[in-house]
Amino acid sequence: MKKILLLTFLVLFMASKFIYAEENNDALVSDIEDKVVEITSNFNGSELFIFGSREMNDNITEGIKSGIIIEVIATAKTRKIRKKERKFGIWVNDDEKVLEGVPDFYYINSSENIEELLSEDEINNNDIGIINHLAKNNNDVNSDFINALIRIKKRKNLYQFKEGELEFKNDILFSTKVTLPNNIGEGFYVIKTHLTDGTNVTSVDKQLLVVKKIGLGNFLFEMAHKTPLIYGIFSILVALFAGWAASETFRRLRG
Repeated sequence: MKKILLLTFLVLFMASKFIYAEENNDALVSDIEDKVVEITSNFNGSELFIFGSREMNDNITEGIKSGIIIEVIATAKTRKIRKKERKFGIWVNDDEKVLEGVPDFYYINSSENIEELLSEDEINNNDIGIINHLAKNNNDVNSDFINALIRIKKRKNLYQFKEGELEFKNDILFSTKVTLPNNIGEGFYVIKTHLTDGTNVTSVDKQLLVVKKIGLGNFLFEMAHKTPLIYGIFSILVALFAGWAASETFRRLRG
């Protein structure tokens, strides 16, 4: 029953979006179910529901690999990665590189293998794929460091590769669920949906997801990083109060 209601909502919502798209000559429309993900102290991860529709055209009926590629790209940051080597029986840090433009989270899904949907030049020109995202900002960095970073992120479920797993409903509607693990970071996440004609990207639609921390934990974190002096004074006052409260409690219990 839940799936039927969800599909009905998807059809009605995308119908309204598609009418708007036709009026604006757009061949692709997409959206996300939630625009904000809130990280609390007991955050156990979340799911991001992405859905959309593509315009039927002659290429699809002729059997050309017209398809969809979806990327979820978190805010890019600077990261250090160290290479370890075994020396005298001990693993030690041997070399270190600073990588620029590293997304904290990356997800990609597509209706076919990407090489079947786009030419190699078009993949590179549109920066599709995590390798392209990292390589464009780190031309002077050995690929071993980039590959090591990808392995680490993938092991933590922060980089997810689902090529060829996106499915269509009646050749027009598409949807996918992205698992957001409990170790995701704050920031702006760009959802890029590419429509392809078998060789080129013909249309791109973008959505924005905000991931933010809320609650007391976030308040203390922000205070510690933005106003460390105030945070230090606050910590001392809390410690003094806790000590006084414990002492007073024991005194009353004895008395």
